[in-house]
Amino acid sequence: MPEVFSHPFGISWRKALVSIPRAVPNFVLHFTNPQGPQPITFDLPSRKDHSIPVYVFIPPKHAPGRLVKPGAHLKSALRKENHEDEDPGFPVLVDFHGGGFILGSCQEQSPFCAQMCRELNCVVISVDYRLGPYAKYPAANFDAEDVVNAVIDPERYAYRVLRDSINSSLEKAGRSPIALDSTRIAFSGFSSGGNLALNLVLSTKDDPTLHGDWPSPVPWSHEREIPCLLFYPSLDCRLLPHERPRPEGLDPPTGFVERWKIEKELMPTYLPVARRGDPRASPGLADITPTDEADRAEYGLHPKAKMFLVLPQFDSLNEQSLVWIDKVRDQNRGGDLLVEEVQGVVHGWTQFPDAWLEEGHRVLKSQVFDRARTFLAVWWGITDQQAQSSSGISALKGNTPTNGAPNTEVLQAPPHSDNAIRPSYNSGRAGNHVNADVDQIFALSKGRGGNVNVNVDELFARAKQEQLEQQKQQHKEQEEQEEQEREREREKLEEEKEQQQLRNDRDDDGNSTKTDPPGEPSKTLTEQG
Repeated sequence: MPEVFSHPFGISWRKALVSIPRAVPNFVLHFTNPQGPQPITFDLPSRKDHSIPVYVFIPPKHAPGRLVKPGAHLKSALRKENHEDEDPGFPVLVDFHGGGFILGSCQEQSPFCAQMCRELNCVVISVDYRLGPYAKYPAANFDAEDVVNAVIDPERYAYRVLRDSINSSLEKAGRSPIALDSTRIAFSGFSSGGNLALNLVLSTKDDPTLHGDWPSPVPWSHEREIPCLLFYPSLDCRLLPHERPRPEGLDPPTGFVERWKIEKELMPTYLPVARRGDPRASPGLADITPTDEADRAEYGLHPKAKMFLVLPQFDSLNEQSLVWIDKVRDQNRGGDLLVEEVQGVVHGWTQFPDAWLEEGHRVLKSQVFDRARTFLAVWWGITDQQAQSSSGISALKGNTPTNGAPNTEVLQAPPHSDNAIRPSYNSGRAGNHVNADVDQIFALSKGRGGNVNVNVDELFARAKQEQLEQQKQQHKEQEEQEEQEREREREKLEEEKEQQQLRNDRDDDGNSTKTDPPGEPSKTLTEQG
């Protein structure tokens, strides 16, 4: 590959080393992802004659009413009428692998993508975006946006290529073509992939990277919620991994990555030091809600974004995520953020093969993926029949939530293991301060084999009620704070009036002009002192 020789030797040999896993042929996915489905692979056209390799996972069985005639997606895209009885097609999850923008591949995402695909009955697109040192920021952002445009924008050439490539592959396999629902789109990303996923729901004004506005590829008028799964994302790239503060209990790295300075040497080749503080390089620095009210209709966090954030205990990225959580809350979007803090695990543990994990960590991985799947199902409005989930999503029963916490009766709530997940709804930091047992919210079956349903309407109603209760509580607290401020002002004014009155009671010689009570002799200040 000619580009290998376009960099100094120290960069080239390190890049070659971390690229070895990408040379593994795709047939190994039958071993790493035995349950399937296996992906189809093709390239999507992008800007400036670039093409983007994608791995596309298609549900193994078409749900009823999902079949379409070849070319129907083009007709429906151009049709102005919106017939309610028409099935819009499969929802789409766009996924991004991790690797610090210098390594990683779609192959490592295969088990996660396949699980979401078969259990939610959705199409999953894993994006093989450009990496350093052969590409530089913001190449990965552009690749991510172009894939999203291929899903949602019928005026893009890639929109047709995506659908034709999928259906051509299905036809060769003797299967019927499918349609994609461009209104039900979601993003997932791991580490640096989480950086890209969050970027897709941000719009920045006067962005320093582009020297102009940088809008989200999803229009502000998008009709449905946009779920975003952020697994231990990189939100602030101003510090390299070896420069970040490490949480207590996380040992310093000792492997070949540290010994051979892989990250230290390669990461700056993608993201130069001068660009690290740009809001789209470090999306945690971008405005969530612009201070200028006039800008809120166009910039900041997408109004339909709903975020699920996973934080392992032993991760040097945790500190920046905690700062961002507070920022989301302070800028009035805490109700759109769900946080899962997982004890006893390290950065990237969800992408390790199960054989590499101890039993407790495998359970945690399964629980987190179950919750991620449920998060998508809720915001996509997917029923159990549509999802065809092997592990299922539990029905929620119960009364209206009180005291900010759902009061629910659940089916098959799983017991916690010794390495139990310590999740919290919005983690008590951002949003609703609901720290009840998350199993009461999600009620996910442990492992596999459950067959339960989710009452989405009921869950939405509870979420709305919870939000109203939270708003009432915030309003009450604000009123109490304002009343305390007013009381302090009144006390201050009274004190000033007393001081002024005291000054008025003195004459110019320092003698009191106040009349003595009857029967008492008058005294000067000198006599009193």
